[in-house]
Amino acid sequence: MINIDLNKAKDIWKNIIRFNRAPLLEKLDIDFLKALETNNTQGLQNIIRIKNALRNAPNDIRIETANSISELETINNPQNLIDMYSSPTH
Repeated sequence: MINIDLNKAKDIWKNIIRFNRAPLLEKLDIDFLKALETNNTQGLQNIIRIKNALRNAPNDIRIETANSISELETINNPQNLIDMYSSPTH
């Protein structure tokens, strides 16, 4: 039987989220500047909302309270972060 250290898995999951959000945050920085140049206030607000969600993702309380690997994998799955990102300047 294989034993899994859930606390270590939680730390790994947080790092996966951090790794996968990095290119999204970089792209959002560019989109933010474009929206700023065009005075796109709606776009700016949307970008700020998305960036805040990405920054806060590793600190989701559900990660700490997860009781299994399968439960952990459903919380802020990096693919969900990617799916959530939709730039208003595209």
